[in-house]
Amino acid sequence: DDNNTKRDIGLFAARDFKKGEVVYSRKTNAVYFQEVPTWINFLHSVSDQDACLALELTSMKRVSTPGRLVLELMLDEGGFMRRLKASSAAKEEEEDDDDEEEDEDE
Repeated sequence: DDNNTKRDIGLFAARDFKKGEVVYSRKTNAVYFQEVPTWINFLHSVSDQDACLALELTSMKRVSTPGRLVLELMLDEGGFMRRLKASSAAKEEEEDDDDEEEDEDE
C-alpha cells in the first residue's frame, strides 16, 4: 500500500433502513491500554493511516472509582459511524462557510 494513496473508510448497508430503525446495538469490540507508552508503541507499530484512524477512535475511559483511567480504542461499527457523522458535519460546516464567503463577495 502506497502512503500517498488516499484511502477513506465507510460503512455500506446491504439493504435500506426505515427511519428510526436501530442499526447498531453497541457490542463493544475494543482494545484497552493501561499505560500511555504502550498505546504510543502500538501507534508506531501500524501504518501512518491506521495510526491516524486509531487516534480518532481512541478516548479515555474511567474504569473504577475514584478514577482510574485507560485509553479505549473502539474497533466496532459504532466508531466508524461516529467518524462518518463527524466527517459529514465538518463537510456541511465547510460548505456553509463557502456559501457565506460567496454571499459576501456579491
